[in-house]
Amino acid sequence: MTFFRTAIVLWLLVIAACTPSDDSATLTAQLTVEPVELDLITACDRPPEGDRSMGKKISPRLQGQVSLPENPILVIDARVSRTSRDSLAEIEPVEFVVEMDGREVWRRSSNLPKRHDVFRESVDLSDFANTTVSVQLRIDRPESQAVKAYWFQATINQQRFIDRQPISNGHNVLVVVVDTLRADHCSLYGYDRDTTPNLDRFSAQGAVFGAALSPASWTLPSIASMLTGEYPPGHGAADGQAMTHHDQLLAETLIADGVTTYAGSANPLIGPIHGFAQGIETFDHEPWATAETVSDGFLRWLPTVSEHRWFAYLHYIDPHDPYDAPPPAKGQFADTSYSGAFLDEDALNTLAAAVNHGNRPSLSVADEDIRWMIDRYDEEILYWDIHFGRVVEALRSFGLLENTIVIVTADHGEEFGEHGMFKHGQQLFDE
Repeated sequence: MTFFRTAIVLWLLVIAACTPSDDSATLTAQLTVEPVELDLITACDRPPEGDRSMGKKISPRLQGQVSLPENPILVIDARVSRTSRDSLAEIEPVEFVVEMDGREVWRRSSNLPKRHDVFRESVDLSDFANTTVSVQLRIDRPESQAVKAYWFQATINQQRFIDRQPISNGHNVLVVVVDTLRADHCSLYGYDRDTTPNLDRFSAQGAVFGAALSPASWTLPSIASMLTGEYPPGHGAADGQAMTHHDQLLAETLIADGVTTYAGSANPLIGPIHGFAQGIETFDHEPWATAETVSDGFLRWLPTVSEHRWFAYLHYIDPHDPYDAPPPAKGQFADTSYSGAFLDEDALNTLAAAVNHGNRPSLSVADEDIRWMIDRYDEEILYWDIHFGRVVEALRSFGLLENTIVIVTADHGEEFGEHGMFKHGQQLFDE
């Protein structure tokens, strides 16, 4: 089998199919969807035509007159960060406040226990439904404090209630993203180690695609493109900014049609605060969680949708660095007697930061170091595969496998010095 991929790619598509379960559903009969009706930042600040407010540090005080729909919901996305990277000293709280007709409807305080605080919240505005109100968004902070605070998004959404589609209406869809997974390190694609035995068996039931390209060399723009169908310049996430309500994600289209939606993610970038909860009814986001944890979340949710048609997105962080698989994969390939510099997790970051930008590294890397990294990386792939196998078995046991489209893919690959660089993000090679 021959296939083409770049350093920004592995895109395995493995398709299978399902039958409905007889288990009784535990979800409400209707879905609640909240399409955006009004962008408060645009209404109050009036940026130039076409300005998506992506990364724009909006004025800390905005005000204007707005008309609210039936069942209005205020959705806030705001950010505050320290201007000094070195100080975590205690500071006075920064206050984010929203007022309607002079009445405070929402407040959030942050004293920045870390360098950044990024949050998204929803507020019920039923008391103001079908009225025109004066709205004010403001940020209160002592002028002397070395912090930056701004609104990223503030929208008025309208709650609507839609009947859930029954499972008899069509296929379910499960999208599985394996972060940093190289195609040529999967036994499915002829790798000389048995790294993906469960994926190998599962692939016999569907189609394996050998040619695919990712639109970016790192996670955020790659997944944004995957879920919107747009290249990075179209959705604007290439510069590290979050998705906004201007971006129509796949889950939004599905939930508006009555499909029940779920997401579980261990990648810190793929979660609600970066806009990926749009259209997702249930989102389990635990940054850097293991494959076991991600699969556990999905398996807890799965019995609740036995009577409904559903879409689920699972984003596993394995085998992203640091390469350190839990048991039973740990020790399957790597030399446990290795005692080199790369036992220190920061060593790889230090090496990549230098060589990926054409600089001389402060530490040397030998063949045995690279071999050890690859061995540990392969163990992480094996560990993910174990818990992918649990997901497949659960779909089979619930009688869902024959009518579920399962898509297994990755956001990008990983380099181990093949072109003088390591990790990912800057380089565009086959790995």
